[in-house]
Amino acid sequence: MIIVAVVLVGMQLSKNKEPELEPACADKPARLTLYVETDDQMRALAGKLSGDRRLSDPQLETKAKAYESFQKLFKDQPELVKLTRQEALPASIKASVSQDEANALATEIQARYPEISRAVAIRCPVKGQAPGPGHWDDNAFTAPKPSTSAGSPGK
Repeated sequence: MIIVAVVLVGMQLSKNKEPELEPACADKPARLTLYVETDDQMRALAGKLSGDRRLSDPQLETKAKAYESFQKLFKDQPELVKLTRQEALPASIKASVSQDEANALATEIQARYPEISRAVAIRCPVKGQAPGPGHWDDNAFTAPKPSTSAGSPGK
């Protein structure tokens, strides 16, 4: 039991340590994507975030636009496209953020706005990481959902 606890604590500590980024893109912005269930939530959230100077070049993506992107991305898999409904895809806000602040900002915004179903920061590849087709995906950080207290509604 103690060994398991030590390993888990060690994993958590190493997880929080910020890795050194590749110099070639360390000065480029990271990408923060905030997913919500509806277009109205997306527009309302965009209004709430409009004064946050840490977010630049915000781009709003409606559920319809997300579906268009999905269709293009999976055009070679017509059965998947046929089975996926537009309503199943989230609306989102994508913005450029500082590489240094990306993960903390994703966590902060996720905690502040309960309408966000998922906040994902995609940072520059880590120094020494072998690039591959999905190497940017390896640098995706999904902010944890805030836990709700036992006395809150819905529990």
